[in-house]
Amino acid sequence: MGGEPMTATFVAETITQTSTSEAVAFWILAHWRSSARSGW
Repeated sequence: MGGEPMTATFVAETITQTSTSEAVAFWILAHWRSSARSGW
C-alpha cells in the first residue's frame, strides 16, 4: 500500500514527460515545415 503513491507519481510523471516530448516534437516539426515553406 505504501508503494501505490510512488507508482501513481511515476505513471503521472511518465505521462507528463511523454506529452511534453510529443508537444516539443510537434512544435519542431511545425516550425521546420513553416521554415521550409518560407525557403529559410
